[in-house]
Amino acid sequence: MLDYLDQGFRCRQCYGAGYAVENDTPEWRLRRKAKKLERRLGQGFERPKGMHRATYQRLCDEIIDAEELADELFIEKVFRARPVRTRRPRPRAALELRLSGRQMIGSVEIGQIVL
Repeated sequence: MLDYLDQGFRCRQCYGAGYAVENDTPEWRLRRKAKKLERRLGQGFERPKGMHRATYQRLCDEIIDAEELADELFIEKVFRARPVRTRRPRPRAALELRLSGRQMIGSVEIGQIVL
């Protein structure tokens, strides 16, 4: 595909433009693979006429494996992005720490602070 820019016609590589699938995450690649296999099986997941039973079973297994792995990647991504909550010290305890010259960072007490 050629497109016109102020300097003239250029191809996709010269623009530095990529295909949409090049930016997919591994999770979406697996989902796209599962959808492609589902289309190959047709409506209702019934074995298409003329397809060997072993081929049909292999395709069904590949769909299930791809979807399960995509789900695992999604769950891993969600838990990785979710911050771990630590319990903050109560205001009175924080005041007592400050007066004693110590400090809390998260749930860890730091030793003497030189003022």
